[in-house]
Amino acid sequence: MDGFVDSSALLLGTAVAGLALIIVLFCMRPDEDDKRKDVKEERDDTRTETEAGGRKESLPKKNPITFMKKKIVKKRKSVAAGHPLLATELKGHTATVTSVSFDPSGDYVASSSADRTIRVWYSKEFTEKEHKCHRINVDLDHALSIRFSPDSRALVAGLDDACAVRVFKLNRKKDGSIQGHSVALDMPKQHAAELVNVAIASTGKYILTASTDTRMMLWDLKGDVLATLETKQVTTHWADISPSGRFIATCGFTSDVMLFEVKYSKSGEFEQVSRAMDLKGHTAATYHFSFSQDSRKVATVSKDGTWKLWSIDVRFDLKQDPELLQTVAFDHSGPSLVALAPDALSLAVASGTNIFIFNAESGICEEQLIDVHTSDISSLSWSPSSSHLCSAGGDDKPIRVWNNSVGIRASILALKQRLKSTSSAMVKDRIQSEVERLKILLRRMS
Repeated sequence: MDGFVDSSALLLGTAVAGLALIIVLFCMRPDEDDKRKDVKEERDDTRTETEAGGRKESLPKKNPITFMKKKIVKKRKSVAAGHPLLATELKGHTATVTSVSFDPSGDYVASSSADRTIRVWYSKEFTEKEHKCHRINVDLDHALSIRFSPDSRALVAGLDDACAVRVFKLNRKKDGSIQGHSVALDMPKQHAAELVNVAIASTGKYILTASTDTRMMLWDLKGDVLATLETKQVTTHWADISPSGRFIATCGFTSDVMLFEVKYSKSGEFEQVSRAMDLKGHTAATYHFSFSQDSRKVATVSKDGTWKLWSIDVRFDLKQDPELLQTVAFDHSGPSLVALAPDALSLAVASGTNIFIFNAESGICEEQLIDVHTSDISSLSWSPSSSHLCSAGGDDKPIRVWNNSVGIRASILALKQRLKSTSSAMVKDRIQSEVERLKILLRRMS
């Protein structure tokens, strides 16, 4: 009897414990609403929105633990819209913009892009809301750099994959609009590395190509090689032709800028390329340089965080050195570009997404265009009149055109100085009228 009681008590205790365990587990089970909420929150956590110029993108679903380990970098937002100096935006490219260039007359602006197109825009439409352009497709490649011929009837393009030059002929109407184009010449490949620039002399006698492996080549307009130079600068950052066509120059890993004289005979035959002078003064690699329109001055920008202005109007054949006119520090944030206005009164430096515009004579920074592109600026080009500056922002596809307020102020000062030294009443009236016109333009910009 005692054994039966003990067994019953044991079974009863076991049953009570089991019932208690079931009650505990039931209480710990979340209800269906909470479960659905948890699932929704988990899904929301795996989809993050990033803003890129006002556009929102949904990222694909990912494991939330893995996703949290990755750093999300938001695309920098441009503040160009509404800027008082912004004249207009040229929109049309669908990929990275690699180069932008005014033609010698100032009537056209050409731009090249990784979308495998070159577009030619009309400067007379800068004041319009919509901008027409002539589109040139670059088959199976894209242009890294572009230049107009001296008569603006052709475009010279340096191709990326081919590492070679293609020349496009532009068919223009009487009103200046472009009605078509054709490939005039494909030059043979002679470069093994990426082209950093292609340019054509204002004399129309030769084309310059330069690649990152320090090779520079001169070509005639038929595509035949005139000369090959090895600069031994480790790597080439930039190369260009002076507006006069007399000099070619290059800069790279070393701090010096090398200038060479291109010589032709009196009968117009090519003779030789010879070392003319070096611009020495930077303490680190020179990123870029730019000539004034009269080819008497050169601006350089360096990794040392300064830009310099030089006079090369010297007797280099008599061993006279270039004259250093300015050394100015700027807010340096990596590889930079410099663009000396054709009239040499103002100078633009692009670093990262910023553009700084200086008075070239005083060295004072008078305008700072901060975060005016969402990607690092890839190209700058002044209009021949120095009135406008075009900037391309790489992955930021719109090309932006800026009014040159710094140049206008410098022009007013120069005209006032000229007014003091002029005795002719007729000349004084013309100068005064021009001063008043420039003042009106300046007020409109502000």
